[in-house]
Amino acid sequence: MLAFGLLSDWVYERDLLVPSELRSLLAFARSEDGIRRGLGEEGTDNVFARSFAVLVIALALAVDNRTPYLTDEEFSQVLAATLEYAASERDLRGFVPGKGWAHAAAHVADALGECVSSRYAAATESRLVLDALCSLPSRSAEVFGAEEDERIAIPLAAAVELGKLSLPEVARALEPGDDRVERINRKHIARSLYFRLERPDELLPVATTPALYG
Repeated sequence: MLAFGLLSDWVYERDLLVPSELRSLLAFARSEDGIRRGLGEEGTDNVFARSFAVLVIALALAVDNRTPYLTDEEFSQVLAATLEYAASERDLRGFVPGKGWAHAAAHVADALGECVSSRYAAATESRLVLDALCSLPSRSAEVFGAEEDERIAIPLAAAVELGKLSLPEVARALEPGDDRVERINRKHIARSLYFRLERPDELLPVATTPALYG
């Protein structure tokens, strides 16, 4: 966490890295030592490497969204790697006692939020992001307890407000299933999204669906 704070300061606040260095950072984050390290494992410490690597992707994309340096092809490669990670991550723990934040669901949501905000992302790319984000609550072993719902709602709201996704299609993607944990998580994401949108009424049926806590 401390290391990422320093990196964020250098990369985003002070703007110290040139495009070639940012590309190298992205390449490392996407490598076997980054988001692919132990991908598919659950309950191991490799989740920290993966989770913070995807947060590095978010950081590098945030710089590109502010001061463009990536080509369309480079963005597509980063998006594909981030989507693959989102679909394959199985360890969605939040805070791990004695070790710190894993928070993979929140961190990949941050990265996908930067993806959907990109000048290169249109409706097709945004729908891929929507699918990836809505797959997270279906794989969580527990109800999100570390504000992951808020972090997932942010890129969904951005996609709607930017006109890249319609609210009805987001609402359909968030429709809860029969599994209790998934149902609660999806409802909480819908509630978080509801309070971020200027015209949220079409989300009401999803946001108020009974959660089956029993």
